[in-house]
Parts: sequence; structure tokens; C-alpha cells
Amino acid sequence: MELDVYLYRGHLGQAVIPVPLALAEAFNLDGKAILTAQVAANELAGRLGAAITSELLHGHQRSYLQRFAAAICAAKLPSLNQECFAEALAIAMTQPKYPLHVGEFSSDTKVLSAASSVVEGTRSAFLASEGMTGTRNILEHQGGFYRQFTLHRNTPQPFLQLGEAWVTETLAFKRYSACAYAQGAIDCIRVLSHENTFEISEIKKIEIFTMITALVMEHLAIPHYKSLFTPVNVQFSVARSVAMALFYKDLRGYHFTPENFEKALPTIKNLSKQTDSRHDWKLTIQLLRGVDDGIIEGSSKHSAGMLEFYRTSPEFRRRFVTMQSLGFRDIPALLALD
Repeated sequence: MELDVYLYRGHLGQAVIPVPLALAEAFNLDGKAILTAQVAANELAGRLGAAITSELLHGHQRSYLQRFAAAICAAKLPSLNQECFAEALAIAMTQPKYPLHVGEFSSDTKVLSAASSVVEGTRSAFLASEGMTGTRNILEHQGGFYRQFTLHRNTPQPFLQLGEAWVTETLAFKRYSACAYAQGAIDCIRVLSHENTFEISEIKKIEIFTMITALVMEHLAIPHYKSLFTPVNVQFSVARSVAMALFYKDLRGYHFTPENFEKALPTIKNLSKQTDSRHDWKLTIQLLRGVDDGIIEGSSKHSAGMLEFYRTSPEFRRRFVTMQSLGFRDIPALLALD
């Protein structure tokens, strides 16, 4: 259910919230222990996610981060010694999942990418506590994780500036039960719905101007069976999320109960046909500059702990300004990135 918290380059909430809460209850631990485990998982798994910038997996597909984060939380609650902690992470990353695009953005199977990864990550810590060992160079080995799961020739060392820069500072949450790229559009719908009186039947056309990443998600969220709308492919679609938000004048998790979702379906189907999603270069550039501000200029000890490696806007311009698939009218916008 697209109502999670996330960090820069990592959806960790599915592991970082339930695992510490469950284990603290089981072992009668206090709030300080819960927060310590959560911060440790954010800092380590968040850095791993930030270091990997070239791969075929995106968003919740990067379930190896949830596996890694769950192992960290479980190793901290109760606290394992340094040797066992290392083994827990090695065990967790030995058999990471590789969710496929076709099962992640429309069908109900999306939930499995997080669910089983969190369980396996947690189990890794318990196995380590019982004496099981893993391959400690599982990340960087020539046949290890980086080689198999990324397109990097050389993956930068992710675990830098611990205790100095804080990935936890990039923590964000979604106000609405939809993909992050749909949040702004839904916010607009809430304002329009509360400041104006109109009937849905009066709507003839909807135009949404959005960033390029939202248009990519729109394409990925095409129903896996023709005309079969699911909570997953509605939440990943800006157009369908906007349609459902118009029906309820909001979009929260409880709107996706089977009964409520069924009530909204006719409106979703009708309005999404009348919706035109268009790319706005200004919004895309704002997105890129926002990433730059967050990981480069955010503070003297910038939040992602990756200052040495990333320069998003110059890299984007260098790679894409000469692509033949872009039109001449796009060149000024790209040149303006710096």
C-alpha cells in the first residue's frame, strides 16, 4: 500500500518500522532500543541504496535494501556482538531477491517483494546468533552482490561519514496513499475539491503537467490484464490516483479497502480516460536540482554521506543532451540545468 516512509534512494520503512517494534515487544525492550535500531538501519541500508545508482531495479523492487535493513534491526535487538552482526548482514545478502518489473507495478504480487525480504532479513540475524556464518565480502566479491545486481564497474564504498552525515535526515513520508510522484497532483485535487463546488459528472477533461519520472511510472502501471484496475496500478498511476482522489476528495489507505475501492472504480475508469498527462521540463529540472541540493549542497556534512561521488545535474546534461530521442526544443532546458 503506497503509504510508506522512504529515504533518499531507498524504501526502508517496510523493514525499519515493523521489525524493531515486533522484536522490542518480544524481548521487552524500550523506545531507546527501537530508535537505535531504526537509525542504524537507516544509516547503513540507506548508504547502500545511495551508492548504487546504476541498476535495473527501482523503488520497491530494491527489496534487498529491506532485507539488509531488517537484518540490521534484528541484529541490534537484542544487540549481537560485532562478529555476529557482520555474519547477519553477510547471510542476509547471500540470496537477495530480484523482483521483476512485470509483477511490481500492477498485480497484487507487489506486496511480496517487501514481505518475504523483511522476514528473511530478520531470520538472518537469528541464524547468525545460532552460529551460522556467511561470506563477509558478499557485497564487493567479484562474484558478489555488486557484480550481480548493479551495472557498476566499480561501486563506491558506501559506508562513509558514519556519525558525521546522517541519511536519516533525508527521511520523507507520503501524505497520500499513492506513488510519491502523484502526491503533488493529489494535493491540488484536495484544494480544488474543498474550495470549489462541482460534480464529477461535470468534468470533461483533466490535464496534468508533471515530471518525467511520473510519466515513466504511468507507463509501468499499465494494467497487467486489459482493463483490470487494481490498488497497485491505481497507486502507481498519477492519472488514476487523481481520479480516485476526485471521488473521495482525498486519498488515504482506508480508501483502498476492497469495499471502498470497488465504489470508486467506475469513476477511476471514466476519468482516467479523460486525463492527459504531459511532461513539464520545469518540474523535471526542479526535481534534479532538488536531488543536487539534498546530496551535495544540503549541509557541510551533507545528508547522504556520498559527497565524493555524485553530481546529478552535470551528469544528466552530459549523458542526455546529445541523445537523438530528445528534440531541439529540449536543449535549452537541459543546458540550463547548471
